[in-house]
Amino acid sequence: MTFSKNLLLVFAALFLLVACQDTNQTDGKDTTNREVIEKHNDGSPKQVKILNEAGDTIKEIRYYKNGQKEMEGPLKKNRRHGTWKAYYKDGAIWSSARYNHGKQHGPYTTYYSNGHIRYKGQMHMDERTGKWIFYNRQGKIIKEIDYDKNQE
Repeated sequence: MTFSKNLLLVFAALFLLVACQDTNQTDGKDTTNREVIEKHNDGSPKQVKILNEAGDTIKEIRYYKNGQKEMEGPLKKNRRHGTWKAYYKDGAIWSSARYNHGKQHGPYTTYYSNGHIRYKGQMHMDERTGKWIFYNRQGKIIKEIDYDKNQE
């Protein structure tokens, strides 16, 4: 009885180990689910699309020449859908925005290069809505605008 329990635990652990592996890791090699769309002059990837097993593009990644990500996010039917992030050349986050079938919809935040929020608010189908808050480089609020009340 103990032997069979131990054997079952070993198989369960092996199954979890194999099932949890990240199959998108390429170790510098192209795989069938990663397609380089555009390259920099030095041959390094500039734009990469990640494809699912059916061949549909499910994610796009853009890179700076230095290899850092410039922008990334999921696609649905070749439209931005979900959270997209943009980065400064040093890898620090520049912005984060949610999309719904190609339109900005949901929280939108941009950042200064020092990591402090520059401004944040909500988007509704590509239009600013509600209260937006603007900050200086030190993180102090400098302005608030309520786009529902046309306070521009």
